Amino acid sequence: MLVSLADLRCVLFLFLHQCCDSRYDPTLVFNADPGEIFTIRNVANVVPPFVKNEDKKAETAHHGTCAAIEYAVKSLKVEAIVVLGHAQCGGCAHALSLFSPPAAATTTTSNEEEEKNNNNSSDDGSGYVDAWCGLIKESVKHVCAEYDKDERLRQLEHENVRRSVENVKTFPFVQERIAKGELKVRGGFFTIFSGGLSMMDEETKAFKRVKDIELSEEKAPPPAADAAAGVAADAAPAGKEEANPADPPQSAGTNKRQKRK
Repeated sequence: MLVSLADLRCVLFLFLHQCCDSRYDPTLVFNADPGEIFTIRNVANVVPPFVKNEDKKAETAHHGTCAAIEYAVKSLKVEAIVVLGHAQCGGCAHALSLFSPPAAATTTTSNEEEEKNNNNSSDDGSGYVDAWCGLIKESVKHVCAEYDKDERLRQLEHENVRRSVENVKTFPFVQERIAKGELKVRGGFFTIFSGGLSMMDEETKAFKRVKDIELSEEKAPPPAADAAAGVAADAAPAGKEEANPADPPQSAGTNKRQKRK
């Protein structure tokens, strides 16, 4: 089932998990007001899977993303969780450079690696990004086995959202509220330069632009009983310009900022 932006805007409270990239603002993407979206960001919008108490270690027991999900679901009682990936993701690109097959990876040269190994004694505090991107390692292996080099980054950006959505569903408190019909977990993807927002189909796992969904719904043929009214409604006033199909998609309904004006 494909969820549209209108479906998400009808919930009382939304939890959004997205990348650290500052080029896209969730309140603008979803046409929301301050306080309507509880947001957490991390590099590459990765959601780690649930870890049982007996298996938790220092690096997992105090994880900020998992803590935010728990707080949003159990304390704030959010009704929807959206994992929002984006195009040209630096975190995904870095994971590709780390875990792609040697022929396709953009890794450091052997001399640089040797020098790095020799300098391990003087730890400058680096390594957190590499360790974090290790969470995407299996997704990198999958896209490298299925796609050519030129396609891998976009495919990894999509696959990372799919896997993060599934990881959200591994938490028992999330499963409980989903089973009760109190919580939706969805995947989304934002193309920064075109402003295109896509949502993931739950069955096919494919991404489809929200604007395309809304236009197809608007252009559906009217019932026979309303055919005459439909024809009249479709007649545009003389001189009125049509929306450019290439324009960035807008959220469903009237823009609330326009209403205030």
